[in-house]
Amino acid sequence: MAELSKEQEEFYKQVLERTKRDIENIDRQMDEILEEVKQRLAVLQNNKKMLIQMYNSAANMLGIPSEYEDEEEEEQS
Repeated sequence: MAELSKEQEEFYKQVLERTKRDIENIDRQMDEILEEVKQRLAVLQNNKKMLIQMYNSAANMLGIPSEYEDEEEEEQS
């Protein structure tokens, strides 16, 4: 490898520092977005669970089979 001048060495050190900060920033952003997605998914799953329970109860009151009965049983186990 060729010998770097002081200017070149300083340039590449700056590149290393800058790109490391950028990578760390992207990692933080990805973690934040992933946490938001997890929270949103938990809300949607809870809403679905409640709606399935309501649907199954209504089907039971009407004396008809529920197409979601299996899903509610899976949620409970």
